[in-house]
Amino acid sequence: MRIRLFLAIGLLPGLGAAQARMAPLARYLMPVAAEVALARSAAPASVSLDARVLVLAPAGYVEAAHGGNGFTCLVKRSWAMPAANPDFWDAALRSPICFNPAATASVLPQLLFRTERALAGDSAAAIRRALVAARARHALPPPAPGAMCFMMSKQAHLRGRDPLWHPHLMFFAPAAAAPLWGANRAGSPLGADAYPESGLTFLVEPVATWSDGTRDGAPAPNPPDPAAPGSAPYPAMAPLDRYLQPSAADEAALARSAAPPSISAGARVLVLGRGGYTQAARGGNGFVCVVERGWGAATNDPEFWNPHIRAPICFNAAAAATVLPLYLMKTKSVLAGQSQSAIAATIAALRRARTLPRPAPWAMGYMLSKRQYVHDGAGSWHPHLMFFLPGRVDAAWGANLDRSPVLAGDDADAGLTTMMVLAPPGPTARPPGEQRAGAAPLALWAKSTRKAPNFTQWRPTSNSKPVA
Repeated sequence: MRIRLFLAIGLLPGLGAAQARMAPLARYLMPVAAEVALARSAAPASVSLDARVLVLAPAGYVEAAHGGNGFTCLVKRSWAMPAANPDFWDAALRSPICFNPAATASVLPQLLFRTERALAGDSAAAIRRALVAARARHALPPPAPGAMCFMMSKQAHLRGRDPLWHPHLMFFAPAAAAPLWGANRAGSPLGADAYPESGLTFLVEPVATWSDGTRDGAPAPNPPDPAAPGSAPYPAMAPLDRYLQPSAADEAALARSAAPPSISAGARVLVLGRGGYTQAARGGNGFVCVVERGWGAATNDPEFWNPHIRAPICFNAAAAATVLPLYLMKTKSVLAGQSQSAIAATIAALRRARTLPRPAPWAMGYMLSKRQYVHDGAGSWHPHLMFFLPGRVDAAWGANLDRSPVLAGDDADAGLTTMMVLAPPGPTARPPGEQRAGAAPLALWAKSTRKAPNFTQWRPTSNSKPVA
């Protein structure tokens, strides 16, 4: 396995001295029509065409298109970086980005604040001090749960060297959130960098395609996975033995295969037995790994009783506390002989009583196992990350839209949406335009033998639509 590393910008040889002050303003500006097109290239057209668009003018960002889907697209300039970054005043940098509604409300204000100070003539150090002071007096909001963005433009210029990097999604969380997500661990598809002056952690997941639908690196397209027979009906629970693994050790190994060893080796592991799930390993990093069965789906799912399903997943601490309990409750009901309708009624009663936990902010899970079997139509499908949010919020992430890398499934029983983002298709590295000087090097997941994603095999849960 070959892993490519990008060193922090400040450590790369041959870059020369950092630009000490802002260049003439004209060098940062673009014709309005060109900037609108560049801003919209950050996300698939199914997201960006109905987004609000801001363009940079001499007095700051102004609205060029009103939009209606809650997203905001613009082109970041170099001063969006940490003040210590040597490219802070590089007038060539152009970073198209489309913020979702949560990020528009809670992350975009910081960028607008930085822009205001830059255009007022502040130095990089003065901008940093002003930002820290504004946060201290609560004049700038913290990142809202579910805040994310698209950065999928082929025309991006993230830094002077290797300007394009890869198409990716970014998730915004409070500072020091990287361990909660398992980011920056060996084999993890998630990279992260904390910006202390902003109080933010940027979590980055590369995706397979650019916003126009072409694949990253333009490799020859792979043929689609062969179509599988339609799902067989499973009207009732099969004998319990068909849902069990040969041994607890075998199930523990399968559960751990959901995430890289840098995460799963230190995770708590639960295994299914005749009496329900029991602890096979105590763990200590906050993650919990289990192998879900078919009843992890909504109660109206046609494969709820499918005895072949084995879905290894490693929940982070937030999901272990607020998403896993529902699955464990459903497991107890299943082993007690309850029907799908009875389980649905129990969940509905818990929701009415407000005793069913809602997904906590930044609840997510890893599903990277080659041995997973998610349903009859797709088998192992593809390695992916899952993000759990309360309510029906697929539109807020641009999910299930043409060329969007985000898929969403709605579990109407539990009142939650599960977002799925495929893990990167090959060797990747930290986005060079997002590093601060002196940051440690990072390698993202560089091990993949799967074929190109075939979204037509994804079987949505109730009320959700597959991506064509």
